[in-house]
Amino acid sequence: MKMFYVQRGADGKVIGVSVSPQGGDEPPLPGGHPEVVDFLLRAGGDAAAVEALAATDVDLVRVVEDLIGLLAENGVIMFTDLPEGAQRKLLLRERLRARLGDINPMVDDDNAIL
Repeated sequence: MKMFYVQRGADGKVIGVSVSPQGGDEPPLPGGHPEVVDFLLRAGGDAAAVEALAATDVDLVRVVEDLIGLLAENGVIMFTDLPEGAQRKLLLRERLRARLGDINPMVDDDNAIL
């Protein structure tokens, strides 16, 4: 996910966003962070809205994967009821996340690199 460095005003509100550090001590925020999205929508119009929406896609994909897993685990749906293409994509992502976890111990429970 794209990360952004924010600049804050005296009131703590985000007044600037950049893809590189601008001298502040604050760690970068993910593109889907509410403060980043709010700033991009206020400052950038439609193009920023598109970018802000895209920044949330990775997080939403993980939510959908987890939801499908939970529904299958609880017997609400059968994994094999999903279209073959969806099954292949989900299995591939599961294997990739498992491999990333095996080679990178800095992966947390949500499989995000710390």
